Amino acid sequence: MEHERSGTIEERLDDLEEESRARHAELRAVLDSIPPAVSRRALVASAVRDLRETPRRWRLPVVAVRRLAEGLGRRARRATSSATDRR
Repeated sequence: MEHERSGTIEERLDDLEEESRARHAELRAVLDSIPPAVSRRALVASAVRDLRETPRRWRLPVVAVRRLAEGLGRRARRATSSATDRR
């Protein structure tokens, strides 16, 4: 009787270990599919490199200022519309 019990426990442990290996492989596959983290320094260096290599680099500040102004305009309109809604 004791021998049969230990056999089933060992079989169960083997099954659990097998399931654990399968989960580990699945997690490894998910981890491999996620892009690696990029440090801020590497991101800024990449942006500077791209800026240096782009032929129309003069347009970048123009577009950036325009987008900033549009964002500020939207924010101002939202603030004034919410202020008039409270009246």
